Amino acid sequence: MHERNLVLVHQPGAQALEDFLRIGALVSARAPDIETLIASNDTASSVTRKKASRRPSLVFSPLYLRWFAPTRGKVYAGRLIPKDEQLRVMAQAGVRVPRSELLGTGWRRETFGELAVVKPTSIQSSKGVGVRLARTSDLEALIASGGAAPEEQTLVQQFIDTGEHPSYYRVFTCFGRPVLAYRNTALHKRPDLSRVDDLLASAITVRRATGQKKELVFEDDVLSLAARIHAAFPDVPWQACDIVREAATGELYALEINPGGNTWVFSRESTPEVIRELGGYDLQQQFNAFETIADELVRRTRAEAA
Repeated sequence: MHERNLVLVHQPGAQALEDFLRIGALVSARAPDIETLIASNDTASSVTRKKASRRPSLVFSPLYLRWFAPTRGKVYAGRLIPKDEQLRVMAQAGVRVPRSELLGTGWRRETFGELAVVKPTSIQSSKGVGVRLARTSDLEALIASGGAAPEEQTLVQQFIDTGEHPSYYRVFTCFGRPVLAYRNTALHKRPDLSRVDDLLASAITVRRATGQKKELVFEDDVLSLAARIHAAFPDVPWQACDIVREAATGELYALEINPGGNTWVFSRESTPEVIRELGGYDLQQQFNAFETIADELVRRTRAEAA
């Protein structure tokens, strides 16, 4: 006898429907008291919404909610959070992040030293677009000349040197539980940081287009940090945490969580490339991804459906 509902909100084009059907089947097998419903994030899904309203429900959407608007239930969904706000929230939660300030009034060179990372805060920016390494003396001159971009668009961040081959971790979590984790490392060596400025822009980027290697990660401190990051954003159920390790100290720094949710790694357009880069590895295998997600959804639905 069903006592509560779990509503899985599917975004066509961003996730394979088959993934959600499989997760729903796993939930049903584990919890006969839970009825699993699937709504489309591209429509109002009025029939599903009405059905879900008849019992206590929990709504799970990796992507931020678009057209589907539940009338009842505890809602866990992606949301759009500017990068500077993400850093501020993580720092307040005790997560180590690079020192960061918006470029403009109040910006101080002594906070960052000789070099700093400059990046857009826009929630639309991704894949390293617009990220560069700059000399802080040049940024001071830019501000003094009045040529700085609007403050809300440009973030100046402490440069964390990850070594001769720039690298970063990406840990995908569902309610803080890792479901896939890997490290991306640039194939190219970064240039000497004392060299001419036109080389600096490529000094820190790790991108498929310029060559990278990908390897699975099982490092406890990285996975533990991802769990702590989720605790800073408990209402964002699906996170793709970007983390870097400083080469000189080994310390970890959190960069962002990609909270909008367009990172369902198991069936995105880029999934075949990720699988290829990992040598044909089954992405669901590392941490039993769909079983882990189903277990967490059962636990949350029983505890929090409303």
